[in-house]
Amino acid sequence: MRSLDEALIEAQDIIAAMTGEDGVRATQERAIKSVELVTNSTVTRGAETDTVLYLVNYQEGGFALLGRPKLSRPVYAFSDEGSVFLRSQKKAVI
Repeated sequence: MRSLDEALIEAQDIIAAMTGEDGVRATQERAIKSVELVTNSTVTRGAETDTVLYLVNYQEGGFALLGRPKLSRPVYAFSDEGSVFLRSQKKAVI
């Protein structure tokens, strides 16, 4: 599994490549406003749900949906504008 820190580093590199920013500059400029964990609906042996995605909102606006499993895509969605908060969305089964 990717830690949150690993996911954020991979995301910064990918987002920088998509937006034409260099990696160092992109990392310095994108302050994190909030991180929410997206879990699946299946309970594991330890009676816990698995985190499958990180939903990151950036201070300056914009958000990213990042994969947690190492074999998943590092970035599923990204926007330079707006924010997404799970508490304001209808529940979906992942």
